[in-house]
Amino acid sequence: MGYADHLDLVGKNQRQRKVREIRQDTREQDAVTSNLLTGMGYTIDRHAMLIG
Repeated sequence: MGYADHLDLVGKNQRQRKVREIRQDTREQDAVTSNLLTGMGYTIDRHAMLIG
């Protein structure tokens, strides 16, 4: 543990968001999934899936 970890009195380091990747076929518009993820605080970054 470093010095910064010892100064973390309120647990900020444990509450930081971790990047999670969810792969979804973007050819299908799924507004319900987008609304749920956005409502839960996720940021949606769409990329095209390579086929072949």
